[in-house]
Amino acid sequence: MAWKRRAKKPGRTKVKNAKKSSYDGKNFQSNLELYCYKQLEEAEILVEYEENTFTIFNGLVYPQACYEGTQKKLYNKGSKIRPITYTPDFVDPNGKFIIF
Repeated sequence: MAWKRRAKKPGRTKVKNAKKSSYDGKNFQSNLELYCYKQLEEAEILVEYEENTFTIFNGLVYPQACYEGTQKKLYNKGSKIRPITYTPDFVDPNGKFIIF
């Protein structure tokens, strides 16, 4: 009997068993984030939840086109590069720490 490896589904980014929830007018992506927020609140540590986005790499446009494809059809592939950004879960309003 031959065993077959199960193929992963492309583009799957959802965390297993993550349950969205709301508290204090904020929408949290998981109960773990909600728990962390409540613990920080209980310890009287002020944080901002997903309010700051940092740009890691600015987007750019190639001056020349980049072509790729098969023998029958060439197509212009990605002369634009999108910026890379990151939004941490919790940020200190004074900018002293980040929790992600």
